[in-house]
Parts: sequence; structure tokens; C-alpha cells
Amino acid sequence: MQDCTFDEAEIDEAAAAGRLLTMEVEVTTACNFRCPYCYVPGGIPRRTMPDALFEDILAQARGLGARRIVLLGGEPMLHPRIADMVSAIHAEGMIPELFTNGIRLTEELLRRFYDCNAFLILKYNAMTPEGQNRMGGVPDADETIREAFLALTHVYREKKAAGLPPPAFGLSTVICKANYGDIEEIWRLARRHGFLPCVERMNPVSHAASNETWLNVTPAETRAMFERLAKIDREEFSLTWPVQPPLVGRRCLRNRYSCTVAPDGSVKPCVGIPLVVGNVTEKPLARILRESEVIRDLRRYRETMHGPCRACPRFSGCYGCRGTAYQLTGDYLASDPLCWHNQVEGENDPE
Repeated sequence: MQDCTFDEAEIDEAAAAGRLLTMEVEVTTACNFRCPYCYVPGGIPRRTMPDALFEDILAQARGLGARRIVLLGGEPMLHPRIADMVSAIHAEGMIPELFTNGIRLTEELLRRFYDCNAFLILKYNAMTPEGQNRMGGVPDADETIREAFLALTHVYREKKAAGLPPPAFGLSTVICKANYGDIEEIWRLARRHGFLPCVERMNPVSHAASNETWLNVTPAETRAMFERLAKIDREEFSLTWPVQPPLVGRRCLRNRYSCTVAPDGSVKPCVGIPLVVGNVTEKPLARILRESEVIRDLRRYRETMHGPCRACPRFSGCYGCRGTAYQLTGDYLASDPLCWHNQVEGENDPE
């Protein structure tokens, strides 16, 4: 769920030159949660990225210009050397970013991450214990998340009270039927604590597809929630941003400047497009990115995409979600079928 933190000129330059601005690393496939909306298919072998492989891809990413390394899973906190990985990213002059459900997240570890300038995003999908447990798929999900949230808030206040820049923390939430009534309060909770609310549309694939009766919301309902959150920011926090999917208040263009590396070294365009384009244990990352037709197509999306997205006034800086397009249509260059502007062909109304 990266947000686009780079300007258009930087992204265009990276895409044209075959460089990276970020890289996602799935450090383990192990996870202590069983989230009903998870995009990871069942039956995936349990793998943990070896230290030597991590060090190698980190050096390659740095050589390709990457500034941020995003650590994913599974659950990245279950990797036995996750703290050392965060430190290694920082030592290479890049920003570590970590998505977690909060397992094993202590104040001591948060202080270490703070010293590494890490951005940490905690899963937070409901306002009640019952809701958190249901969305986490295990009976102790709420306890895990609550303890981590208390650690985050304590360290945040500690650093702020000391006159230091506060830590970069966020709360990650997916919009679905099961938590639709909680989203606005989660947004306010994040804002009031100084955390970044990272809210995104749910994609009905993998586990989410088998739980669609109690998870799915319509594009119209998704749009309504985006608009409510925009109103909260305008009226309560003096913040404004464009209302457009798939991320609330942000945009995703990661397929133009990023890639994902799995624990076995296999390379995919992103977590939403499970097409293996090479393996870094067999070929250098730069060569994989240069030779992959899939990567080239995605980086040149303004020339290669088709469907109603091409007529949208946002097209120069938005391509919807490529993962959703691939998972629902089998074509990573198709228009995003869950974007509300595409529900009626040609409906690309400017806002």
C-alpha cells in the first residue's frame, strides 16, 4: 500500500531510466493472522528470506536508486532478524517502511526503529475487540493490535515531549462491509494521535473473494466513504486532497518505479500482480527489470493501457489499481474495474 511520495518528474525519470525509487521485500510468508481479505493465496509454502539474499537485493536496490525499502510478509515482524534488516536499510541511506499487525512490537524495538528513521504502519481495521478479531481472523487479534497501538502512542508522545521530531507512524485500514461503520472513527483516531491514516479499497481476490458476502462494498459505497473522509479532513483538520481511488488521500504509481521481491528471490511487479518476471538468485535485478515485457508495459502505462481509463482526465497521473485490473480481468493493462468512474463506460467526470 505505498503512497506516491515522489513528484511526477522523479517518477518519469525513474521509469525512463529503468531505475527504482522504492522496492517491496516480502521477508517471510509466515503470518500469525488469518485476515479474511488477505490477497495472499492459501497454501503458500512457509519461507523466510535468508540474510545473504536480503543483503544482496538491498545493495542492488540501492544501486538502482531506491530511496525507500518496504518490508512486507506474511507478517514481517515474524522474521527473526527484522530489527537488523531495518538497521541495514538505514545504513544504506534508505528509508525503512514496515507494515505489521503489531506482533512482537515493543517500545524498545520502536525506539530502535525511530533511530533508523523508519516509517511503521500498524494494521487497524475496527473500533471494537470483536471487530478486530473478526478482521484479523484469530481470537487474539485485538489484543495484539491494542498492545502495539499503546506502544506506538507512548513512544510518539515520548519523542514529542523530548522536543524531537515525532516518529512516522500510520494506521492501515481496508474499506469493507464488515468495518464500514468504523472507518471514519479510525481515521479520526489516527489524525488525533499524529499518525497517517492509510485507508484503501479492498480488492475482492483470494481470501476476500471467498468472503465477499460479508466483505464486499460497491464502488458507489467506496466513493461515499472517500468523500466522507475528505470532509472530515477539510472540516476537522484543515486538510484537503482529491477524492480518487484506490488509496484515500493519496495515489499509487508504484508500478512505474518499484517492484516486489519474495523470500525465494522471485521478482513481481507488485503484491497485486503475482506474475514472476525473474529471480535475483539467477539474474541481476537491473537486468530483470530491463528485460521484462510486463515491467516495460507498466512503466509505459500511458501508451499501453486501454479501456475507459484512457479517457479519464486523471490518466496522466493515475492508473487505478493495476493489481485489481489483473486479478479481476486477467489483464494488467485493463482499466480498473472497481474505479467508480468506470462503472458506466465513458463516465469520467472531473471533480
